[in-house]
Amino acid sequence: MEEDVVGGNSFEKTARKIRKTTLKKVLSSVSKVKKGMLVGGILLVVLIGMGVYVYFEKKSWFMAALVNGSPVSRLSVIQELEKQGGKEVLENMIMKKLITDEVHRLKVVIKRADIDAELKKTEEQIVSQGGTLDDALAQQGVTREDLLEQILMKKQIEHILGDKMRVSDEEIEQYVKENKLAPTKNMNAAELKNQVRDQLQSTKFSTEAQRLIADLREKADVVRYIEY
Repeated sequence: MEEDVVGGNSFEKTARKIRKTTLKKVLSSVSKVKKGMLVGGILLVVLIGMGVYVYFEKKSWFMAALVNGSPVSRLSVIQELEKQGGKEVLENMIMKKLITDEVHRLKVVIKRADIDAELKKTEEQIVSQGGTLDDALAQQGVTREDLLEQILMKKQIEHILGDKMRVSDEEIEQYVKENKLAPTKNMNAAELKNQVRDQLQSTKFSTEAQRLIADLREKADVVRYIEY
Protein backbone atom coordinates (compact mmCIF):
# COMPACT_ATOMS: atom_id res chain seq x y z
CA MET A 1 0.00 0.00 0.00
CA GLU A 2 2.79 2.41 0.90
CA GLU A 3 4.54 1.55 -2.36
CA ASP A 4 1.38 2.58 -4.23
CA VAL A 5 1.36 5.98 -2.47
CA VAL A 6 5.02 6.54 -3.14
CA GLY A 7 4.59 5.56 -6.77
CA GLY A 8 1.57 7.84 -7.05
CA ASN A 9 3.47 10.82 -5.61
CA SER A 10 6.37 10.24 -7.98
CA PHE A 11 3.99 10.12 -10.91
CA GLU A 12 2.33 13.38 -9.86
CA LYS A 13 5.71 15.12 -9.53
CA THR A 14 6.74 13.97 -12.99
CA ALA A 15 3.42 15.09 -14.43
CA ARG A 16 3.77 18.55 -12.82
CA LYS A 17 7.29 18.93 -14.27
CA ILE A 18 6.01 17.98 -17.72
CA ARG A 19 3.15 20.50 -17.45
CA LYS A 20 5.52 23.26 -16.33
CA THR A 21 7.97 22.52 -19.13
CA THR A 22 5.19 22.41 -21.68
CA LEU A 23 3.73 25.69 -20.34
CA LYS A 24 7.14 27.40 -20.58
CA LYS A 25 7.55 26.24 -24.16
CA VAL A 26 4.07 27.44 -25.07
CA LEU A 27 4.64 30.84 -23.42
CA SER A 28 8.02 31.11 -25.11
CA SER A 29 6.48 30.31 -28.48
CA VAL A 30 3.69 32.84 -27.92
CA SER A 31 6.27 35.45 -26.93
CA LYS A 32 8.30 34.81 -30.08
CA VAL A 33 5.18 35.02 -32.21
CA LYS A 34 4.24 38.34 -30.59
CA LYS A 35 7.75 39.71 -31.14
CA GLY A 36 7.68 38.55 -34.77
CA MET A 37 4.29 40.17 -35.28
CA LEU A 38 5.56 43.38 -33.66
CA VAL A 39 8.65 43.52 -35.89
CA GLY A 40 6.57 42.69 -38.94
CA GLY A 41 4.10 45.42 -38.01
CA ILE A 42 6.89 47.97 -37.62
CA LEU A 43 8.39 47.01 -40.98
CA LEU A 44 4.97 47.26 -42.61
CA VAL A 45 4.45 50.76 -41.18
CA VAL A 46 7.92 51.81 -42.37
CA LEU A 47 7.28 50.47 -45.87
CA ILE A 48 3.92 52.20 -46.04
CA GLY A 49 5.53 55.42 -44.86
CA MET A 50 8.24 55.15 -47.48
CA GLY A 51 5.63 54.46 -50.15
CA VAL A 52 3.62 57.52 -49.15
CA TYR A 53 6.77 59.68 -49.11
CA VAL A 54 7.85 58.49 -52.54
CA TYR A 55 4.35 58.97 -53.97
CA PHE A 56 3.94 62.54 -52.74
CA GLU A 57 7.53 63.83 -52.64
CA LYS A 58 9.49 61.79 -55.21
CA LYS A 59 7.08 61.21 -58.06
CA SER A 60 9.81 62.26 -60.48
CA TRP A 61 11.64 59.00 -59.70
CA PHE A 62 8.98 57.15 -61.67
CA MET A 63 6.82 59.70 -63.51
CA ALA A 64 7.93 62.42 -65.91
CA ALA A 65 4.50 64.05 -66.27
CA LEU A 66 0.76 63.70 -65.84
CA VAL A 67 -1.46 64.40 -68.85
CA ASN A 68 -5.13 64.71 -67.92
CA GLY A 69 -4.46 62.40 -65.00
CA SER A 70 -2.65 59.82 -67.15
CA PRO A 71 1.01 59.30 -66.22
CA VAL A 72 3.97 59.50 -68.58
CA SER A 73 6.60 57.27 -67.03
CA ARG A 74 10.18 58.36 -66.70
CA LEU A 75 11.26 55.03 -68.19
CA SER A 76 9.33 55.75 -71.38
CA VAL A 77 11.12 59.10 -71.69
CA ILE A 78 14.50 57.42 -71.23
CA GLN A 79 13.62 54.79 -73.84
CA GLU A 80 12.62 57.50 -76.32
CA LEU A 81 15.84 59.42 -75.68
CA GLU A 82 17.82 56.24 -76.28
CA LYS A 83 16.09 55.82 -79.64
CA GLN A 84 16.94 59.39 -80.65
CA GLY A 85 20.50 59.70 -79.41
CA GLY A 86 21.46 56.54 -77.56
CA LYS A 87 24.17 55.53 -80.04
CA GLU A 88 25.85 58.93 -80.02
CA VAL A 89 25.75 59.17 -76.23
CA LEU A 90 27.11 55.64 -75.77
CA GLU A 91 29.96 56.20 -78.23
CA ASN A 92 30.82 59.47 -76.52
CA MET A 93 30.91 57.75 -73.13
CA ILE A 94 33.10 54.97 -74.53
CA MET A 95 35.46 57.59 -75.96
CA LYS A 96 35.70 59.36 -72.59
CA LYS A 97 36.41 56.06 -70.84
CA LEU A 98 39.17 55.19 -73.32
CA ILE A 99 40.82 58.59 -72.86
CA THR A 100 40.48 58.38 -69.07
CA ASP A 101 42.14 54.96 -69.06
CA GLU A 102 44.98 56.28 -71.23
CA VAL A 103 45.40 59.28 -68.93
CA HIS A 104 45.71 56.95 -65.94
CA ARG A 105 48.10 54.66 -67.79
CA LEU A 106 50.40 57.55 -68.72
CA LYS A 107 49.88 59.24 -65.34
CA VAL A 108 48.92 62.53 -66.97
CA VAL A 109 48.39 65.39 -64.52
CA ILE A 110 46.87 68.72 -65.59
CA LYS A 111 47.35 71.75 -63.36
CA ARG A 112 44.32 73.71 -62.27
CA ALA A 113 46.08 76.90 -63.39
CA ASP A 114 46.19 75.58 -66.98
CA ILE A 115 42.46 74.87 -66.91
CA ASP A 116 41.67 78.31 -65.48
CA ALA A 117 43.87 79.95 -68.13
CA GLU A 118 42.01 78.13 -70.92
CA LEU A 119 38.66 79.10 -69.37
CA LYS A 120 39.75 82.75 -69.20
CA LYS A 121 40.91 82.64 -72.81
CA THR A 122 37.56 81.21 -73.92
CA GLU A 123 35.64 83.84 -71.96
CA GLU A 124 37.75 86.66 -73.42
CA GLN A 125 37.06 85.45 -76.95
CA ILE A 126 33.30 85.45 -76.31
CA VAL A 127 33.40 88.88 -74.65
CA SER A 128 35.37 90.31 -77.60
CA GLN A 129 32.46 89.27 -79.81
CA GLY A 130 29.99 91.14 -77.61
CA GLY A 131 28.62 88.21 -75.63
CA THR A 132 29.04 86.63 -72.22
CA LEU A 133 30.22 83.17 -71.26
CA ASP A 134 27.06 82.39 -69.28
CA ASP A 135 24.80 83.33 -72.20
CA ALA A 136 26.88 81.26 -74.61
CA LEU A 137 26.73 78.25 -72.30
CA ALA A 138 22.98 78.66 -71.79
CA GLN A 139 22.39 78.71 -75.56
CA GLN A 140 24.26 75.42 -75.91
CA GLY A 141 22.64 73.87 -72.83
CA VAL A 142 26.04 73.51 -71.15
CA THR A 143 27.02 74.35 -67.57
CA ARG A 144 30.34 75.73 -66.35
CA GLU A 145 31.09 72.32 -64.86
CA ASP A 146 30.54 70.73 -68.29
CA LEU A 147 32.87 73.30 -69.86
CA LEU A 148 35.57 72.69 -67.26
CA GLU A 149 35.30 68.94 -67.90
CA GLN A 150 35.70 69.55 -71.65
CA ILE A 151 38.72 71.78 -71.07
CA LEU A 152 40.31 69.18 -68.80
CA MET A 153 39.87 66.43 -71.40
CA LYS A 154 41.22 68.69 -74.14
CA LYS A 155 44.32 69.43 -72.06
CA GLN A 156 44.77 65.74 -71.30
CA ILE A 157 44.62 64.85 -75.00
CA GLU A 158 47.06 67.64 -75.83
CA HIS A 159 49.45 66.25 -73.22
CA ILE A 160 49.14 62.74 -74.70
CA LEU A 161 49.72 64.02 -78.24
CA GLY A 162 52.80 65.94 -77.16
CA ASP A 163 54.97 67.07 -80.10
CA LYS A 164 52.23 66.26 -82.58
CA MET A 165 50.58 69.50 -81.44
CA ARG A 166 53.64 71.64 -82.15
CA VAL A 167 53.30 74.29 -84.88
CA SER A 168 56.57 75.54 -86.38
CA ASP A 169 57.30 79.06 -87.62
CA GLU A 170 57.72 77.62 -91.12
CA GLU A 171 54.18 76.24 -91.03
CA ILE A 172 52.85 79.62 -89.93
CA GLU A 173 54.73 81.46 -92.68
CA GLN A 174 53.51 78.99 -95.28
CA TYR A 175 49.90 79.36 -94.14
CA VAL A 176 50.14 83.17 -94.19
CA LYS A 177 51.65 83.07 -97.67
CA GLU A 178 49.16 80.59 -99.10
CA ASN A 179 46.19 82.51 -97.71
CA LYS A 180 47.71 85.94 -98.53
CA LEU A 181 47.29 87.23 -94.99
CA ALA A 182 48.77 90.51 -93.81
CA PRO A 183 48.75 92.67 -90.66
CA THR A 184 45.99 95.27 -90.36
CA LYS A 185 45.28 98.33 -88.23
CA ASN A 186 43.49 96.11 -85.72
CA MET A 187 46.07 93.30 -85.80
CA ASN A 188 49.83 93.65 -85.93
CA ALA A 189 52.26 91.03 -87.25
CA ALA A 190 52.76 89.33 -83.87
CA GLU A 191 49.03 89.09 -83.22
CA LEU A 192 48.48 87.70 -86.71
CA LYS A 193 51.15 85.08 -86.13
CA ASN A 194 49.58 84.04 -82.81
CA GLN A 195 46.16 83.81 -84.40
CA VAL A 196 47.47 81.61 -87.20
CA ARG A 197 49.32 79.46 -84.68
CA ASP A 198 46.11 78.94 -82.68
CA GLN A 199 44.21 78.05 -85.82
CA LEU A 200 46.81 75.54 -86.98
CA GLN A 201 47.01 74.00 -83.51
CA SER A 202 43.22 73.65 -83.47
CA THR A 203 43.32 71.87 -86.83
CA LYS A 204 46.14 69.59 -85.68
CA PHE A 205 44.31 68.85 -82.44
CA SER A 206 41.17 67.79 -84.29
CA THR A 207 43.09 65.55 -86.71
CA GLU A 208 45.46 63.97 -84.20
CA ALA A 209 42.77 63.53 -81.52
CA GLN A 210 40.64 61.55 -83.99
CA ARG A 211 43.63 59.36 -84.82
CA LEU A 212 44.35 58.83 -81.11
CA ILE A 213 40.77 57.83 -80.35
CA ALA A 214 40.66 55.49 -83.37
CA ASP A 215 43.89 53.86 -82.19
CA LEU A 216 42.58 53.48 -78.63
CA ARG A 217 39.34 51.93 -79.93
CA GLU A 218 41.28 49.45 -82.05
CA LYS A 219 43.41 48.32 -79.10
CA ALA A 220 40.62 48.32 -76.50
CA ASP A 221 38.33 45.43 -75.57
CA VAL A 222 34.91 47.04 -75.97
CA VAL A 223 31.85 44.81 -75.50
CA ARG A 224 28.47 46.35 -76.33
CA TYR A 225 25.42 44.75 -74.75
CA ILE A 226 23.01 46.95 -76.65
CA GLU A 227 22.98 48.16 -80.24
CA TYR A 228 21.10 51.29 -81.25
